[in-house]
Amino acid sequence: VISVLAVAVCAVCIFFIVQFYRGKALSDRLGSGVRSGIISTALTDPNDPTRYMTSSVDFDELQAMNDEVYAWIEVPGTVINYAVVQSATDDLFYINHAVDKSYFSGGSIFSQRYNTTTFQDSMTVLYGHNSRSQAMFAQLNNFADASFFEQNQSIYIYTPEKVYEYQIFAAYPHLSDHLLLADGVNCNYRRDLFPQFGDKVLTLSTCYRQNRTQRFLVQGVLTQEYTVLKK
Repeated sequence: VISVLAVAVCAVCIFFIVQFYRGKALSDRLGSGVRSGIISTALTDPNDPTRYMTSSVDFDELQAMNDEVYAWIEVPGTVINYAVVQSATDDLFYINHAVDKSYFSGGSIFSQRYNTTTFQDSMTVLYGHNSRSQAMFAQLNNFADASFFEQNQSIYIYTPEKVYEYQIFAAYPHLSDHLLLADGVNCNYRRDLFPQFGDKVLTLSTCYRQNRTQRFLVQGVLTQEYTVLKK
């Protein structure tokens, strides 16, 4: 009996290990081909203030794999370069599933149905694991370091039609009795970028490296919107 149980446990462990590395390889493969760059931020026509950006995110490929993929996130200075998904039926589905819906303990970057998928809400929240492999949102914790916070200030969200650029204004652990700038919080922030009425805020949420019962939040305010330049 003990031998059978040992074999069963080993089989389960092997299954989860294989699924983990399969999911990580999928995320890495999708991210390796994504490179973007600003084509022009200058106004060439005073009557047309549109700003353009190129994007190599292949949404046709992504949505053929899973029609719940609706965006892509990139945080310069980190390895964060992933598809963004939202389940139509289960807010926690992607906490342990890859972007192709296969089981993956590392999960995906996802939002919940409290948000639309347009990034036009006053507050959009994206979630991701703080995994030991430094994948997903683990490197958000780097923003707890004041020097890193000062050197890395942008978040980019890509959609099929638009690119949204956010400037990071705060990074801090989230405790139950306060949100921002309260006593006892080790918070990095840029006061000049604090959102004003009508601004759109993006919040990235993961586990806090120093205390796994807390969340670590990185928040950015939308400062620029680009139209994707079609090839």
